[in-house]
Amino acid sequence: MLRNMYKERKTKCWKLAGAIMDAMRAWIETEGIKYSPNSQIGKAIICLYPWDNMMKCLEYGRLLGDNNLAENVIRPITLGRLCGVQYKDGKITSSVVTMGR
Repeated sequence: MLRNMYKERKTKCWKLAGAIMDAMRAWIETEGIKYSPNSQIGKAIICLYPWDNMMKCLEYGRLLGDNNLAENVIRPITLGRLCGVQYKDGKITSSVVTMGR
């Protein structure tokens, strides 16, 4: 069942994102060479170099193309730091956040 889910995700990734990634690579290879590596767009074009790594999220259904899971895991920790309480005598305390999953 899980294997079928990964295959289905891989098929959807290739169908939806594959064409976009191919068009982006074609643009980078033809138009991207016109920009200086020190310009803002030149710095953004750096993604051509780890291209094979970027394509792995399409090749394997298990990999996700975003970092939402990691952000959701660390959000309580960062919010705990931001929402620390400061008492009148100068002591600072914040709630202890545990990540139990």
